[in-house]
Amino acid sequence: MNASQQGGEGQGGSTPGKWRILCVDDDAEILSLLKMTLTMHHEVVTAEGGLEALRIIGLCEPDFVICDVRMPDLDGFATVSTIRRHPDYADIPVFFLTAEKTRDGARRGFESGCNLYLHKPLDPNRLLLNIDYFTRESGHSVRPKTHTIEELEHVLESLRATPAEPATIGPSEPMPRPAPRAAPTPTVAPAAETKRPSDDELKAEHEAFLADRKARERAFWQKRYANIQEFIDQHMKE
Repeated sequence: MNASQQGGEGQGGSTPGKWRILCVDDDAEILSLLKMTLTMHHEVVTAEGGLEALRIIGLCEPDFVICDVRMPDLDGFATVSTIRRHPDYADIPVFFLTAEKTRDGARRGFESGCNLYLHKPLDPNRLLLNIDYFTRESGHSVRPKTHTIEELEHVLESLRATPAEPATIGPSEPMPRPAPRAAPTPTVAPAAETKRPSDDELKAEHEAFLADRKARERAFWQKRYANIQEFIDQHMKE
C-alpha cells in the first residue's frame, strides 16, 4: 500500500487518503514544480519563505513538510526548529530539499529535526518515491483537517494580501466555506521521466543518510573530547 492509499476515510476538510504537504521555498519556480509534481497524489500548500510558513501552518494543518534551507527571511534550519517546538507538529515528517551540499549543512539539518536531507536539482520521481517509502515505513497517517484545500487556497490569497503579522503556528480560526476554486495551471514543464528505484534502493538510501549522520556525530564528539584532553594536558604541564 502506498502513501496515497493511507489515511482511511477523510475527516473534516481532509481528502480521503491524500497527504497535505506544505512546501517552503523562496524560489517561485521550485514551488510551481513541487506543486505540479505532488498534486497528482497529494494536497499541496506553498509558502514563499520560512516566515510565511510559520504564519500559515496553523491554517494548513499539514501532514508533511518539504523545506528549502537558503531563504532570505528565515532559513530552513530555524523554520524547522520552530515547527518542531510546537506540540502539534513535533513529530511531523520533514524533508529538506536544498542546494546546500556541505557536511555542516546536513548536520544542521538533522539537528533541527529533519527526517531526510535531499539535494537539488529536484528529481520529481525520486521525491515522490521517497515520500511514499517514508510514510509507508514510518506508520504516519493522514491527520483530520478543519478546512478543504479549496478553502485554504481562497483564504491564503486574502491572508497574503494583508500586512504580515508576527509568525505563529497556533490553531486555525474558523472561516466561511467558499465555493470551490479551480487550481491554477502549472507553468513549469515536468522533468524527464527517470528510472524508478526499487524499495531496496530507497531503503539503502535512507540507511546511508542515517549512517552518515551517526558518523558525523561520532567525529564531532571525538574531536570535542580530543580538544578537552589537549586542554587538560596543556594545563598539567603548566
